[in-house]
Parts: sequence; C-alpha cells; structure tokens
Amino acid sequence: MWVKLRLARGLEKCLARVNKQLIKHKILLVLDDRGRISCHKVNLCFLYFDSGPCVSFLNEFLEHTEQNGGETIKAGWESKLDIDLNDIVIQGNTPVRVSRKQERAVQVFLRYASRWGREAIRGLVDVTPLEPGRHCGQFQCPCQYIKDHLQCKPRVVVNSLGQVVWTRAPGTIYN
Repeated sequence: MWVKLRLARGLEKCLARVNKQLIKHKILLVLDDRGRISCHKVNLCFLYFDSGPCVSFLNEFLEHTEQNGGETIKAGWESKLDIDLNDIVIQGNTPVRVSRKQERAVQVFLRYASRWGREAIRGLVDVTPLEPGRHCGQFQCPCQYIKDHLQCKPRVVVNSLGQVVWTRAPGTIYN
C-alpha cells in the first residue's frame, strides 16, 4: 500500500511539472489509470482548460484564509504540498526581492489539476443545482475542488489522554 501511495504521489508531481509547461497553452494533461498502477490500462487525456480565473480565485482564497488567521487551513500546508514560499533575491547592481507568494496559487493548482482531471474524466465531479461550476459549465471547477479539498484536510490533535488523533472539524475527534 505504501508503495502505491508513493508511486501516485510521484506521478502527481511529474504531471504537475508537465502541466506547468502545458498550462501556458491552456492545456492540462491527465493520466487516467483504470487498472490502478497497471501497465496496459493507461490513458493520457489532454483537456483544453483556461486556468487563469481558477488561479486568481485560489490566490484570493489563500490570501483571505491567511488574513482570517488560517482557520480553514492549518499552518504548514505549504510544506505538505512541496511549495517553497521563500523570497527570491536577484543579485545585480541592486538586489531585488521577488515574492514567491504570487506563484503559490499556480503551484497549488498544478498540484491538484491531475487529480481533478482524472475525477472529471470519470464523471465524479459533476455539477449540482445547488453548487454550479464556477468557471466550468460541465464539471465542478478545479478551484472549487481544491478549495473543498484544502478545507477538508484532516488535522492532527492531541486528545486528553496524550494520544495523537485525526480530526476534521474543531470539535470532532476520530480514533
């Protein structure tokens, strides 16, 4: 099981690097693996998708979350997503600092784009009348998918007995 999780995570990182190049042309590459890490049931799907509105929404969502104290997303989420937010210093005649917070929404989008695309191809992220797609007419938008995923990430807390347990909501503890 551990090997499958490591392979899936490595595959998501690889697809994120490929999609970083393809996103400039409004294309997403999605790997649909029907056989769960098999060699003969793999489909490469190219989706035409403009990620600009989703990236701007994610940037606003992340900034709004940080301004409100980060209640919906726990601190340290950048390290879990392999995102580096340190400033880049360009040396020359005058040193210039470039903030990496500008591109973090793109990195978050790329991290989850292949997972969203795989579920979209399988028909698992269809829109509902209660929650229509924000930037997609046919599917739940990637920014909605990512927002829901980041808000539902399990948190680790220590209960009264000193045990580490998973929790989703502040008052709910799962053993």
